[in-house]
Amino acid sequence: IISYCRLNARADRIFRGAPMSFLVSGYYHRYLSHRSWSCPRWLEVIMCICSAGFALTPAISWVSMHRKHHRYADQTQDPHGPKRSLWHNLTLSLYNYELKYAGKLLLKDNLYAFQLKYYWWCIGLAMGIFALTAGIEFWLMIVGWVFLFQIALNLLGHQQGGTVNSHLGSIVLAGELYHRQHHDNPNLARFGLLDWPYHGVIRWLGACGKNVSEPAPSPH
Repeated sequence: IISYCRLNARADRIFRGAPMSFLVSGYYHRYLSHRSWSCPRWLEVIMCICSAGFALTPAISWVSMHRKHHRYADQTQDPHGPKRSLWHNLTLSLYNYELKYAGKLLLKDNLYAFQLKYYWWCIGLAMGIFALTAGIEFWLMIVGWVFLFQIALNLLGHQQGGTVNSHLGSIVLAGELYHRQHHDNPNLARFGLLDWPYHGVIRWLGACGKNVSEPAPSPH
């Protein structure tokens, strides 16, 4: 019975963590920031709303910050990483970055303008829904996972010696710790060998060739 309960607890953590990890890695990072795969519009709408509801940071702000990170990786202008303090990395979502880095395609999309305008309303609505159904503590656990996931990427992806590659870390962090490979080839949908968002979701949703309508800026 104890073993069964432990197995269920682990499965529950995976159920909570995997979709949130995909929202960060597969959706915000690979799709919105780098346009490395073709996402169906209906799925994009669902993920956009869910991202706001779970306080993932408005997409326009997240993409702006990430594209600026690629442009100035490991330099003083880099918005996160080893050049910044621990406190700055922990409170990253509170900073206002230049939205010009988001790119015209995202800035002109009404879906993301709506998300940015009603971001806090979406959070409040999600909290209300969970309070009436699964419980507000369940929502808090999901938001906590998203926060810790992103903080781990910011702190572990870059060390003082440069970008990091780790098979083990990438299993836990949705392929994101193939960070050196990603910075070398930022517009590829697949980050590395043990990259479950790519193998489990992205490759089955459609073509994984680069979307050339608005290529992401080169890290160089």
